[in-house]
Amino acid sequence: LNREDIRSFAKEVYSFEATEPQLDKIHRKLHSQVGGVPFESFRRMRAMVGVERSCSKARARKAEEDKLRAELEAKKTDFKESLAEADKAVEEAEEAAKSAEIASKLLLPKAAAKLSVVDLKSNASKVDGCVVPGID
Repeated sequence: LNREDIRSFAKEVYSFEATEPQLDKIHRKLHSQVGGVPFESFRRMRAMVGVERSCSKARARKAEEDKLRAELEAKKTDFKESLAEADKAVEEAEEAAKSAEIASKLLLPKAAAKLSVVDLKSNASKVDGCVVPGID
């Protein structure tokens, strides 16, 4: 058998499109002095074609896994960035809540009883100013 016969065999029997380097490898190892693959080497040729097919499938599977792994890493990075932004927003909200709590202590009944209406309105404005950033 010559290289084209090996290619046809691989395609018909194994549904496998052998590449030129794969055909070179099989043909180089099995060809005889007369040329081509002798009948005595058919069994070995079948095995070599099967091995090459398996190797090709394994390489394709590995390439797909690497691609998926890279996509997953990109998604992880995006998620970590989003999580960092969310953490920052939570910290800002906690700071705004603390500021509002401190400012609102002046509006509690015991403290408010000692203040004038103008002072109460001023303190209420301060509390509003602290609460508005937390709402956004």
